[in-house]
Amino acid sequence: MTRLLFSLAAALTCVAIVGAGAGTTFSAFSGSTSSPGNTFAAAASFGGCSSAGTVTAPANIDSWIDQASAGNNFGSDQILKLKRETGSKANRALVRFNLPAVPSGCTVTGAALRLFAASASTGRTMQALRINASWTENGVRWNNQPATTGTAATTSSVSGWNQWTVTSQVQSMYSVANHGFLVKFDVETNPVAEMQFHARNKGSQHPELRITFG
Repeated sequence: MTRLLFSLAAALTCVAIVGAGAGTTFSAFSGSTSSPGNTFAAAASFGGCSSAGTVTAPANIDSWIDQASAGNNFGSDQILKLKRETGSKANRALVRFNLPAVPSGCTVTGAALRLFAASASTGRTMQALRINASWTENGVRWNNQPATTGTAATTSSVSGWNQWTVTSQVQSMYSVANHGFLVKFDVETNPVAEMQFHARNKGSQHPELRITFG
């Protein structure tokens, strides 16, 4: 007769629950052993992220604001302007995205904001900040622009796709509130520089938010 290499003085009861989410199994253990030296630990769940990968979220509202025309709205424009110039002439862009649902068992492990510029004032530092209050595409103006919060993500301006790593901002959008991003030059005085990004109603190369789940 084959002898067991190990034995427990008391039986352990294992209950497996399947179906709480695709690819996920939860386990629960109960019972005890008569030997004080025997211990066990169980994982809370098995299976991990049910749908790891990267999803591109579309913009649902965008606009730009002009310090020199503080009462005007530009939500219907096909471009999003950034400008730096001494004399209260700065321009800033705002964009908000439809966030996809987080797949079962997953978390946000990466995120990139991408805006396309047909031409560029190259080599200028641009910031992307998480907006901390609601705004509307056809109502936002320089004189009522929403507040921002947190640390800015930065990138250097180029022609073509400009990209900011915004992982922490997007994680906060899921956990707190999603009001989108405000994009601006880090310094808004001379020397003069300008960027014109494609807006969501431009024919191609629309604003993108690429979110990675894992």
